[in-house]
Amino acid sequence: SNTGNKEIIFPIVFDAVYAKGNMFHLLTLHYVHQEVYEFLTPPWNGPCTLKSFYDKYADNDVRKDQWLVGPIQKNGETLQYTITVDNGDGTQTKTTVDAILTPEVTTLQDPTAMNSFQGARFVKFEIEPGIEHHANSDFPIYRYADVLLMKAECLLRLNGDGDPEALALVNEVRHRSAPALPSINLDTLLNERGRELAWEGHRRQDQIRFGTFTRGTWEFKEQSSEKRNIFPIPQWVLDANGTTYTQNDWQ
Repeated sequence: SNTGNKEIIFPIVFDAVYAKGNMFHLLTLHYVHQEVYEFLTPPWNGPCTLKSFYDKYADNDVRKDQWLVGPIQKNGETLQYTITVDNGDGTQTKTTVDAILTPEVTTLQDPTAMNSFQGARFVKFEIEPGIEHHANSDFPIYRYADVLLMKAECLLRLNGDGDPEALALVNEVRHRSAPALPSINLDTLLNERGRELAWEGHRRQDQIRFGTFTRGTWEFKEQSSEKRNIFPIPQWVLDANGTTYTQNDWQ
């Protein structure tokens, strides 16, 4: 439980009985994690992070541990998983493999059993064993580390690269998890916001503000139109407001 955590300024309050909705553990964990954590509901083996983002964490940054990779074990032994292999001739073969998560993601189009262990999984919020469907941990919308990084960004935009107060603020955030940075600029700060605030709902807006959302490229993502910096207006809003709104030029 992170209720009452002094760093969280404004959360979405979740409770497994009275305020349901936190299902991060189900979204990201592999099917075999049900046995590890004794969940009453099987995970969905869904969202993960890409290797390029996982590699933004140095090995001596303890925040890297918020991404789960490697053997899926219980009582010190690696679990196994039965997969179906397409032989290419219209036949299939079932085979049993060790359950080992890898940070590499090779496809988004065909998430079959053969590559179902790809992608680092999200365990930033402590996994609660034995729960049925919903978790009890709250979700931070704003927390103190974000405020420090906001102020650092303001100082860099006002004073330019290398601002000493901005560097001190960023290193104040890092001191509990990673060695201090020797210098700071906007690119470094964007990376630091990514490492610190991963899966807290900030990344898209951060990348728009730093100019990397449409112009940046990474796995499975090419450069796109600047129009994608805004969302389309939902049809139900347009229908309910007559001629008040004009659809954003999003396509």
